[in-house]
Amino acid sequence: MHLNYTTRDARPTDVGQMADLLTQLFTIEQDFKVDPVKQRAGLEMLLHADQAQLFVVEAAGEVVAMASLQIVLSTVEGGPVGWVEDVIVDLTS
Repeated sequence: MHLNYTTRDARPTDVGQMADLLTQLFTIEQDFKVDPVKQRAGLEMLLHADQAQLFVVEAAGEVVAMASLQIVLSTVEGGPVGWVEDVIVDLTS
């Protein structure tokens, strides 16, 4: 089956599906604990943060991948840089 994929900015209505993706990611990472309430809260904060952006990949109306970008200050660069985090592709698709 061939699906069309669309990359776009995340929306508040995507938080549930993004939290599910984070559950997949944190399940394979021994250093992290799955806590859907905390993950949803973090996603909500990122959605409203001026120095962050959430991206999703959508196929057939479902979020199948995500990534976050946060602007942080780097002492190495002497200014702002983009920090890419939480890159996950749905392992069940």
